[in-house]
Amino acid sequence: MEWQLGQRFLYSFEFRIDPSLRYRGGTRREDSQLVLARWENAEGGQPLFDLKFDARHGVTLMGRTCIMPEQFGDWHRFNLRLRWADDNTGFIEARCDGSLHVGAPIFAASEMPTNRPLACSLKESCPANTPRPSRFNMQLGLIADPNLPPRKAGFVPLTSKGAKVEMRRILVRRLYVIFGRKAEF
Repeated sequence: MEWQLGQRFLYSFEFRIDPSLRYRGGTRREDSQLVLARWENAEGGQPLFDLKFDARHGVTLMGRTCIMPEQFGDWHRFNLRLRWADDNTGFIEARCDGSLHVGAPIFAASEMPTNRPLACSLKESCPANTPRPSRFNMQLGLIADPNLPPRKAGFVPLTSKGAKVEMRRILVRRLYVIFGRKAEF
């Protein structure tokens, strides 16, 4: 499925991560190279933002914790509401294990473009040659990305048994009205 600029969506799914996962992410402060969900440029595959996980930080979005590693093995729900935009009309709001209208999100930002990597949109320092796509994709499942930091050759070193992620109740719904959205968090 492909989405376009100006559209607002809810992306929602339940996930469970095998509690025996031993991959601990980068050795310093680098992000995990394991991705559970990715939103990307449909015109070139450039990642815009990822829901990442490892056995040290748990499941995170933009460095904010969704669930702790001790919660692996249980089912959890992730909800993301956003407006795809190339200007300051974009927003993103992510929640874990809660209602769309109650409690604090794990991450929220408004008045920003969402068609560029989220980290550079928040800093307003995207390089001039950063692609500005008008169509977008989402990937779900276990993505072991050798292109994320620390960018060493090869894939993520997992145990000899590998890793297991389960997903269910996947929902993508276009939003026409949005209630209770947090502008910043």
